[in-house]
Amino acid sequence: MPSIKGARLLAPPAEQMAELRREFIDVEISPTEYLAHNVRFFTAKTNTQLLYCFTNLTEEQIEFDTLAQEGIVPTQPSEAVILAAIADASIARSPATSLAQLEQEILFQQEDTAYKGHALSDLLPFFESMHFFVVHDNSQHQGKETKDLAYLISSHDSSIINPNLHIFLPEFRSLLSHPGRFMKQNIFWSMTAAHYKHVFLELYRCIENIYSFPHAFALKNRMGLTLASYEIARHCADELGWKRKEESSLIKIFSLLPTPTLTPLITANICNLDGSEFTFTNPKEEETSKKTLAKLIYKIRNQMVHQFEVDKEIQITAETWIDLIKLLIPIIDHIYTAHAAELPN
Repeated sequence: MPSIKGARLLAPPAEQMAELRREFIDVEISPTEYLAHNVRFFTAKTNTQLLYCFTNLTEEQIEFDTLAQEGIVPTQPSEAVILAAIADASIARSPATSLAQLEQEILFQQEDTAYKGHALSDLLPFFESMHFFVVHDNSQHQGKETKDLAYLISSHDSSIINPNLHIFLPEFRSLLSHPGRFMKQNIFWSMTAAHYKHVFLELYRCIENIYSFPHAFALKNRMGLTLASYEIARHCADELGWKRKEESSLIKIFSLLPTPTLTPLITANICNLDGSEFTFTNPKEEETSKKTLAKLIYKIRNQMVHQFEVDKEIQITAETWIDLIKLLIPIIDHIYTAHAAELPN
């Protein structure tokens, strides 16, 4: 009876064997990391190029044209690279394929006396799918951190994004495309979250990460220092034992935001959350309204993180969650770009 043990690969043409063997030995497969449910990422480094590799993306929902416009294109690697990936990245049998199906569609060929092995192309449909991409030398993304690029590339498979968040895809991808640190992991987790509250919380963590920035920035300007603000904050924490205060830090961050950035984002839904009023007709009202908004955002964050008294929590509708997400994205975009020189790169 035919079995998997009896199956083997068809040998390549003799003139290609030496080169394929050398390529198989030399290719470096990085450890795999999960991005979303069964989507995993790894790189394959050959002597000539670096391939960005993904398992289980949905072919029909990958925006190949959009990626190509940014200099990121699919590629078909050699059989040597594919075999190395299957082995080192632990590519498994497709969950849609049973052993019985393999026997019926593949293993029966062993009964043929002329059987010499299977072509790799015949076997690949029975493994988890793999997509390989390369980044062109003239792409704006060339040289970026591999994990950051993994987030950006996989975000172009709309099947892993909550359908309710598709309206934010351009904004999310813009954040993922920015140079520098920019909390790419939290942004990706936000755009792939299943629930609005987790979308909000991951975006909030991008702001939380720079709590100490406005205090250090003010100190830098007051004392005429030349260090970047994040370095000043680090020295204050290490040498002086300084600790940031969360709410006051958030208030200071909001005070740095241009009023024209905020005003169109404060909707009736947001005003109704806590009965707050926001007016921006003069500098004093601007300062008060930004402080009130920061306190509201901090309160929402706290009720998700701590959940002390459920009956006192602010009730948030789906429409209001959308408005809150629309509010946080431009705030992150502004702070991380306008003050990029002051933040870790």
